[in-house]
Amino acid sequence: MSSFARRVIRYQHRHGRHDLPWQRRRTPYRVWVSEIMLQQTQVATVIPYFQRFMRVFPSVKRLAEAPLDAVLACWSGLGYYARARHLHQAARIIRSSGGRLPRTVEDWVRLPGVGRSTAGAIVSLALDQPAPMLDGNARRVIARHQGLPATLNASLWRVAEQLLPGRDADLYTQGLMDLGAQCCKAHAPDCAHCPLNEDCDYASHGSSQKPDRKRSQLPRRTAWVVIVQTENGEVLLRRRQARGIWGGLWSLPEHPSRSAAQTWARACGDNLEWHEEPSLTHRLSHLELCLRPLRVRIRNADRRGFQGDGRWFDPKQLTVGVATPIMKLIGRDSRPEK
Repeated sequence: MSSFARRVIRYQHRHGRHDLPWQRRRTPYRVWVSEIMLQQTQVATVIPYFQRFMRVFPSVKRLAEAPLDAVLACWSGLGYYARARHLHQAARIIRSSGGRLPRTVEDWVRLPGVGRSTAGAIVSLALDQPAPMLDGNARRVIARHQGLPATLNASLWRVAEQLLPGRDADLYTQGLMDLGAQCCKAHAPDCAHCPLNEDCDYASHGSSQKPDRKRSQLPRRTAWVVIVQTENGEVLLRRRQARGIWGGLWSLPEHPSRSAAQTWARACGDNLEWHEEPSLTHRLSHLELCLRPLRVRIRNADRRGFQGDGRWFDPKQLTVGVATPIMKLIGRDSRPEK
């Protein structure tokens, strides 16, 4: 075993995380779900979603049998909803092929939503089989130690393969994750207390030569959404297309301009009571989305004119997936001030 691997494993024993929900009863299914949830999402954010998901879908069989709406409802608020769709699709593929989860990296990567790094993490963490893994934390640790750009993909995978230990693959992989999350952080890394600092290229050259990147300015898009609300509080929602922002979730009717939103509403009903509400800005990974809401009040009897391709829902008893910003708009107290 290399000195690098020994030090990572020792760090995991002494300082790593040992009581995360998916570590307490480690199975390939639980590790798979956790690794999908952890893609581009912090551990602290994932924990309550993982616990709820396991209560609702404790096995791949239950997940495969569930309708997509139920899966998206359980995922609502976690973001990057393509992950949930891929997870559900993969569960159905597994069920159709006998219900047995893959045992190798090669078989895992054939499933939707599972790339090489995720497959390596599942195989090493759940099955204790040596497999390279390059999530954000591991990529940063290895790139800094070797003095390689984090974007040099082929070289990093080659080095990651060379550094693998012959045993304790689960401890090593978890150790890389924990070392990157706790010590070798993206910003202000704690090189003085890192077990790899004695031969780390980054530590020897000093962090002052590695300035943090500034947060980039995202493009901005504005959309007008219409909150059509009945006397008893039901709202009209439409399912979004599978591709794009909040793919497959249910959302408010959306229009490119105020006039387009008003024209649509007038075509659906007469004598409307409506007003514009304060906008809500939501930052996505690639876009800053400004939602401009119009709330339209109608009588219960006038619901049919607005039906179209949507459905009416009680916001307090939703059983479908709805993005958090949309839930915030729906749930606003829109009563006029006295």
